[in-house]
Amino acid sequence: MRILLIGEYSGFYKSLKFGLHELGHEVLHISAGDGWKGIGSDILISNKYSGKKAFLDIYLKYIYHILRNRNFDFVLLINPFIVTQKRGSNDLLVELLSKLNGKLVLSVAGDDYFVDKLWATPESSPTGYTWVQDSLKYDRPSHLEIYQKEVSKNWNTKLLEKVAGIIPTSYEYYKAYENLHEHVELISLPFVTNQLGELDSDEDFSTLKVFHGINRVGAKGSHYILQAKQIVEKKYPSDFKFSIVEKVPYADYLTTFDNCHLFFDQTNSAYLGYNGLEGLAKNKIVLGGAEEKALAMLGTNSKECPAVNILPNADDIVKKLLVLKETNRDELKHRMAQGRSYLKKYHDAVMIAKKYEKFLIKL
Repeated sequence: MRILLIGEYSGFYKSLKFGLHELGHEVLHISAGDGWKGIGSDILISNKYSGKKAFLDIYLKYIYHILRNRNFDFVLLINPFIVTQKRGSNDLLVELLSKLNGKLVLSVAGDDYFVDKLWATPESSPTGYTWVQDSLKYDRPSHLEIYQKEVSKNWNTKLLEKVAGIIPTSYEYYKAYENLHEHVELISLPFVTNQLGELDSDEDFSTLKVFHGINRVGAKGSHYILQAKQIVEKKYPSDFKFSIVEKVPYADYLTTFDNCHLFFDQTNSAYLGYNGLEGLAKNKIVLGGAEEKALAMLGTNSKECPAVNILPNADDIVKKLLVLKETNRDELKHRMAQGRSYLKKYHDAVMIAKKYEKFLIKL
């Protein structure tokens, strides 16, 4: 099959391309690199402007490359909004992709109208907590509110009629879309597992080194983690050493936590995001989403998943850190080593690509 991937989130499509390519498919990946993260793709749409000039620059480049690259059997969109939620720009891009290629498929891997509608409040969410309200408060309120406007609802609804299938990447996104389309299947995030590092058998756990990379404070729940950090550093100054970075290029980000033991992913999710998988790959104990209901949909459970489930609550995070502080060092090493086998079983890029292949063939 010839498959075109449009967009990027933290290396998701980059890993999916690897898996599909290993299965013998011809794959082209076009993206803007997920903004400041600068993640590479076959065609990286760069931008040196700001404001309206930035939008026009990226928009025209997408049109140019879409026109030059056509006749794909399937086009996968990482989000309903390719360039922006404004100005109706997505209509033309999707129309071109539809006319010049075969079937469209929507990956649900981030915010959109239907996702934010379900997770808008703790009362409406399936878990009793939500990232939406924290994001509105701490991140970019005007940006997130766009997903909730009538124009976003109309476009999201219109796109449902244009796509042949929908593939949510996690529990949160599946719950938002499970009853909106005939062909919806949760397929977990792919991860390239052929270069996983070995655990250092001489690791020193006398002081637990904790790492967290701040991206969106509200959406990822970084403010809860920072609150917990203050509590722990005050009461247990010699037991933990925190390292916090903010908005560094993705390649630099991945190297900054090489020496940590504990890695915070995010607090507001039911399952791990891509950064959480990176943590497991680097033999870290990952603190993030690991709710039983989300794990069950992947065919696993909390006994098998090495991640430590945390809630968007500073006291809960402190509690989980103190449990790890009291954990036998051999058990810590065992948990860190579990990450590799867990990734291979549930997130291996080639295994995940086979699921995509099976899904696409049925459409």
